[in-house]
Amino acid sequence: MRKFIYSISLCLILLTPFLYSNELYNGVISAKQIWFYGSMAFLMLVTAIDLLFDRKPFTIQLNKIDLALLAFFTYYTIRAATTPYMPLLQNQRWINWGLCVVLYFVIKRIINSEELKSKVNSEELIVNSENQALPGNHKPTINYLTFNLLTNNIPSLIISFLILTALCQSLWGLLQLYGFLPSFNGYFKITGTFFNPAPYAMYLAVIFPMALAKILYHKKLKVKSEEDKVKSEELIVNSENHTHSANHKPTINFLTFNYSLFSTIHFSLLTYYLSFATI
Repeated sequence: MRKFIYSISLCLILLTPFLYSNELYNGVISAKQIWFYGSMAFLMLVTAIDLLFDRKPFTIQLNKIDLALLAFFTYYTIRAATTPYMPLLQNQRWINWGLCVVLYFVIKRIINSEELKSKVNSEELIVNSENQALPGNHKPTINYLTFNLLTNNIPSLIISFLILTALCQSLWGLLQLYGFLPSFNGYFKITGTFFNPAPYAMYLAVIFPMALAKILYHKKLKVKSEEDKVKSEELIVNSENHTHSANHKPTINFLTFNYSLFSTIHFSLLTYYLSFATI
């Protein structure tokens, strides 16, 4: 349930580029701004409730990237605070940067907590598998990469959803190019759901390497999954031969693993080519 609520919250934030309104003033920009504020408020509320009811002690671990990000935001805050004729709370750019920093640390906390939970569960699964084997016989082991991909899917969900949004933006731009959809700027034919082509091109350019990495890393994971499948089949045979109970037969389900690996590769390829063609 916790993972589902966090996934919905993050997906709502990632839908921000698609928001626009014909009723608001400068609705292509203001609708995105309002939606981003609302979705971030919801995510911070969910995070606050999670921290309130979380029994584990709250700890903060900062790496070099975190410190560099905080140093930059501190410098930017000082500059924004000392800028004349612009109160800090009315500085929209500073507010957006602050919310992005909050989003970064919330996502980092989610990923770290899920990785820790999956590691603990994998260790328990290995212990249970070892207890099923007779002393002195072959003790079954479980590859951590396979188990981690089965249990920790929030980072993969974020990347896959971003690639999916880029695919929709690429199709949107091509439909504008051929006159099926109107542009949001009278001076440019292709804008996507943005006001001008600059943020549209930057959005595709940022997600373009993600789709390419998904394609390149797909081959490595495919080979790894085949090796793990063979090892697990040997594990099942050994476990069946050495288990105490003749009725208990451990099995491993690869449906989730294969789906998580290969479900996004098709639209990653499509996003790669369409983004390249649109840019």
